[in-house]
Amino acid sequence: MNEDCNERILAMRAEERSEISMLKKEKMNLLKIIDKKNEEKISLQSEVTKLRKTLAEEYLRYLSERDARKILIADLNELRYQREDMSLAQSPGIWGEDPMKLTVALKMTRQDLTRTQMELNTMKANFGDVVPRRDFEMQEKTNKDLQEQLDSLRDDYREVCKEHDMLLQLHMSTLKERDQYHSELQEIQRTSTPRPDWSKCEDVVAGGPDRWQMLAEGKNSDQLVDVLLEEIGVGLLQEKDFFPGLGYEESIPPFLRFEGVVENKKPTKKDVINLLKDAWKERLAEEQVRSQQPLQPGVASRILKGVPSKC
Repeated sequence: MNEDCNERILAMRAEERSEISMLKKEKMNLLKIIDKKNEEKISLQSEVTKLRKTLAEEYLRYLSERDARKILIADLNELRYQREDMSLAQSPGIWGEDPMKLTVALKMTRQDLTRTQMELNTMKANFGDVVPRRDFEMQEKTNKDLQEQLDSLRDDYREVCKEHDMLLQLHMSTLKERDQYHSELQEIQRTSTPRPDWSKCEDVVAGGPDRWQMLAEGKNSDQLVDVLLEEIGVGLLQEKDFFPGLGYEESIPPFLRFEGVVENKKPTKKDVINLLKDAWKERLAEEQVRSQQPLQPGVASRILKGVPSKC
């Protein structure tokens, strides 16, 4: 029983160690995957931050260039107006028209130009930060791919966290089972008797180690104890030459009743077998003779009636 318990506990501990080592390897692999995912996430975040910074710088540069362009256009218009005024003032009848009409036409043209310039500036202000459709679609596709990758990484990270928590719970339960089995093993080792060293019996049994190996082959501890007691008893009996008689008391069996000293014949197993055969032959002969003799009338009538005889 104790051997089976020890073997089972050792097997369970070996299985537990292999399972713990496997869980540790799996945990290390998961931690490596988590680190890799975190590195990829950090890389993507840094790339997004860099793109945002570049976009902000480009937008500021665009605003400054737009303002400078507006100022430059206003200066050019002002210079052109001044040149036209000077040319009209120097040659009032160059076209053969009335200067007043030309002045009015010039004024109207300037108003149209101003209105057109305002509309152009308004359109530039409203649509100046609009990127080309092709660039917008490419940026939108890139952003969508990055968002999908980020969502996938988040899902993988959540899944890895769940698996890590499950592994931690499994590890804790395994530790509890290991502690329980260890305490049970200590309790069994404390309460159970130590296993006997049967090799010490080789010097006690007659015949030495070879005969003891032959006697102990295929026997358990209980059977080995019986064999050892039998061998010790036979050895003690063979060492004595005489035995004292047990007397004629009622408590002693008839075949052991004797008064005096009995010589130890030291019979072998063959002698005992021959004596038993002779005794059984005599017993069978007596029973045959007894069966041929007629029973007494009183005894026969009691047997037939089922009444036990009184001796």
